[in-house]
Amino acid sequence: DESAEDGEEDNEEAEGESDAGGEDSDAVLMDTARLLLVNLPYIATEDDIKKAFQKFGSIEDVVVLRDEDSKKSRGMAYVTYLFPEHAVRAKAGMHGKVFQGRVLRIKAAQARPTKQVERDEKRLSRKQEQLKKRRENAEQHTWNLLFVSANSAVSAAANK
Repeated sequence: DESAEDGEEDNEEAEGESDAGGEDSDAVLMDTARLLLVNLPYIATEDDIKKAFQKFGSIEDVVVLRDEDSKKSRGMAYVTYLFPEHAVRAKAGMHGKVFQGRVLRIKAAQARPTKQVERDEKRLSRKQEQLKKRRENAEQHTWNLLFVSANSAVSAAANK
């Protein structure tokens, strides 16, 4: 079981949560007001989660993580509160509690990632911009370079 739990923790860290416990976790919560809920039932919806967690304070956003292909829940969700104190209370009040038949694990989550790509594009050098444009143009449909129109073929044959 320990190896399975370690694998889950690695997966969760990739999702942007803080694995730190105790005071560090609360410090992250005070910065982000964002919780990562783990071990959710797969049938739990955003509304179900919002109803269960609204008693701790005003919720800004609830996002259930879903599989890209099947669009089914992955059993994890993010809850973002308007005020960090509400997130701390929710974590203390719901961690280890049963929610729709499953024991919830709640961790402090990092802030939602920003669009790093937009900022990076501003820093591109001239050569990098040209390379990017070439790649974009290469993705567009282009005519076959070996195609020769009938008029060109007749002209070339007549010249020989």
